[in-house]
Amino acid sequence: MFFGGIGRIHHSLTIVSFNVSRLQDLVFVILPHFKDYPLLTQKSIDFQLFSSIVELINKGLHRTEEGLNQIVAMKAAMNRGLSEKLKAGFPNVTAVVRENALPITHMDPHWVSGFSCGDGCFNISTNRNSFTPRFMLIQHIRDHSLLLKFKDFFGCGGTIIAYKQTTCEYRVNSIKNCFECILPHFDKFPSLGWKEQNYQIWREIVMILYKGSHQTVEGKARILKLKSVLNKYPN
Repeated sequence: MFFGGIGRIHHSLTIVSFNVSRLQDLVFVILPHFKDYPLLTQKSIDFQLFSSIVELINKGLHRTEEGLNQIVAMKAAMNRGLSEKLKAGFPNVTAVVRENALPITHMDPHWVSGFSCGDGCFNISTNRNSFTPRFMLIQHIRDHSLLLKFKDFFGCGGTIIAYKQTTCEYRVNSIKNCFECILPHFDKFPSLGWKEQNYQIWREIVMILYKGSHQTVEGKARILKLKSVLNKYPN
């Protein structure tokens, strides 16, 4: 109800999405919100392009050849660009030059938790009798500089380039860093929804590991039990 009841929620297997597609809702609710509360990553550039497209459509210019070509040129610079079908349909349209988002100079801890709620992961890996807790954030390669800011914010961890050089990850792997840097933040600035419940499960695992209780039969059994429900969402 945050946006006043507009939009629809769609369920697909394990994914739930909130979609707003009605033009008037976009013009009078969605665009004003994100203009008042700007995005801080490269996603802000996607929003600027999206906003321009919505405004063209609202003026009816998508019905003209020039307006339609403008829309396709901007879409080509958004997110993952044009589909093969659209490329074939508009072979002479060139993507607009995409700007770079302004660098982030300050990271609000509430924003960090909100960002982590959407793009973060609390995980645990096992190898025989050893356990490794992991806090991760994954972004498109264009936001690699943003992930470096998380390294500065938490004072630990590192970044890697992954998956065919198209994505990058910020990872905190050590028990000590998870206990001393990650837990204090999310204890004070919790996430929302199921991500918070996952965090509480992960937190208990980190505490067991930090105390060395995983070396006991009981401690190991508890970790395995917690791991079995970590990142498992109800149907």
